[in-house]
Amino acid sequence: MSFFSSKKMKVCLENALTTNVPPDVWRETGNRLSFLCQYDKGDLRFTVPPSLPVYNIEKVHKMTLEGWRAKIAVYFIKFLVLIYDLLSLPIYFIIDKPWNRWKLNKIIWATLEDEEDPTSCYVRQVHYKEPQNGVQTMDQLFNRAVEKFGERECYGVREVLGEEEINTGKVLKKMNLGDYKWLTFNEINDRVENISKGLLSLGVRSKKPVILLAETRLEWIVTAQACFRINVPVVTLYTTLGEDGIVHGISETEVTHVITSSEQLPILKKVLPKVPTISHLIYMEGRKEESTEDIPNSVKLVSFSQLEKRGKEFTEVNFTPPMPDDLAILMYTSGSTGVPKGVMITHKNVITAVKGFDDILSNPSFKLHEQDTYIAYLPAAHVLELATECFLTSLGVRVGFSSPQTLTDFSTAVKKGEKGDLKMLKPTLMVAVPLMLDRIRKSILQLAGREGTFTRLMFDFAVSYKKFWSEKGFRTPRLDKDFMGGELRVIMCGSAPLSPDTQTFIRDCLNVQVLQGYGLTETAACATVMDFEDYSVGRVGAPIATCRLRLVNWEEGNYYVTLINPTRGEVVIWRYDCCLHWVISKIQNRLKTLSKSKTARDGSTQEILEKYSRTEL
Repeated sequence: MSFFSSKKMKVCLENALTTNVPPDVWRETGNRLSFLCQYDKGDLRFTVPPSLPVYNIEKVHKMTLEGWRAKIAVYFIKFLVLIYDLLSLPIYFIIDKPWNRWKLNKIIWATLEDEEDPTSCYVRQVHYKEPQNGVQTMDQLFNRAVEKFGERECYGVREVLGEEEINTGKVLKKMNLGDYKWLTFNEINDRVENISKGLLSLGVRSKKPVILLAETRLEWIVTAQACFRINVPVVTLYTTLGEDGIVHGISETEVTHVITSSEQLPILKKVLPKVPTISHLIYMEGRKEESTEDIPNSVKLVSFSQLEKRGKEFTEVNFTPPMPDDLAILMYTSGSTGVPKGVMITHKNVITAVKGFDDILSNPSFKLHEQDTYIAYLPAAHVLELATECFLTSLGVRVGFSSPQTLTDFSTAVKKGEKGDLKMLKPTLMVAVPLMLDRIRKSILQLAGREGTFTRLMFDFAVSYKKFWSEKGFRTPRLDKDFMGGELRVIMCGSAPLSPDTQTFIRDCLNVQVLQGYGLTETAACATVMDFEDYSVGRVGAPIATCRLRLVNWEEGNYYVTLINPTRGEVVIWRYDCCLHWVISKIQNRLKTLSKSKTARDGSTQEILEKYSRTEL
């Protein structure tokens, strides 16, 4: 490509934009338009945004010149950086000690129990802590945390100072948000006690389930802890299930008490006439009170504040303490493949998953601090979110509540100029799903692009530069530390395969470790997870300490596990106490046992890669 004078470039642009340009010259490419300028010395193609007025020749001319200047400037900076790297490499080689990373890349995280039998189980080889047997139930897990961290901050909620509606063709609610307000472990324990006694005062009994249908919020987890304490199974339903899904969950479990939020009252008004078993409806108050009219007279309506007040005054406490094999959660799936299915999860199931998590977090290279904060924004009705909240709380990590609508500065419910929850809370730990990380990556790239051509080119160079040296074992500064609050250390990702490109981008750009994991509701969230010292991408790590997995033949796909090709097949997960039961139609009036050998079939094909980290095919 040749360089041309500014005058000739302007003439070319003028001709291309004001004359009848042939289709083979003027064409649409993605979200931009490009056109060809022909000279006797060669051809030059320019690209401009389609929103740019075609009659504004001076603006096109200026933009094109700025692009060339930016490219030249970035190339010059790259040259200077190259010289600096060559001169400073010996120093950084001694400081960063990249050979330590090289050693980590050779670690065997899991191996076959029998190397001669490719169908034997894969077992984790790297352990940092032996499973502890002291805690056996969910209430014991929380009570131990209260005893250990009594006056430490436990749960936090962001104050809502105001709310307004903006009509842009679609009515959007924008909130004016304040700081986070915190409750200590002792204060939360008092609320748990009051709520548990309040439920007993309304006729809730041990081993008789109640439904919890609400958004992720403080009252959700406090109610769950109260139910665990008095041995009341929690039936979780997604708020996105819709009318049919909610009716299905209530009818199948035949519950009498539903605990919900005021935001869910409108849909429950439609549901209640179809489920005559409901006798009590307890709702968490919201910023805007919903009408309680049209609630059937047979249903007693109780607000959350009234529930706590009743608990303070109730003295006839009578319940059966939970045992490890008692049902803790009856978790309904999202219904993406049909009607929602209820998975029965015992106290022992969750505690076993917690022990597996504890082994990973006991890595000496990762230490929890008193200031560590977890941001809870995913649906608490999802087993990964619930297990993570309970586990981190048991370690003294404070939990701040958020929502997808208020997570970032650009979230739909955040007023312009206000900080999103990430920047206000400054979390150090979070769980994410691939879709959310893809959106974060897109937002960061858009922010870089808005600052002009030079900034975008420099950002692209910085990302590729950091990726190059990080893979070689050298440390480099983070690129956008404030986007996620500035203190983030670890992101745990699950629920779907994460793009290797997104994983690398988030890891290098934010300077955080992105640990991908894999599990099922039937395995109480976790079956495999990456180690803190596993820097591979596109993989989900080795089996956790309390879990094993093996590959079996998948004949429909022509996958056979053999000594010649032992790494592909259908995965079967084995745990010391796999969640073995599903709730099925009450017409059959029985429970269906998935397996008597403590295994669960994943139903998808997998590949065991070198270092025995599993990845999707």
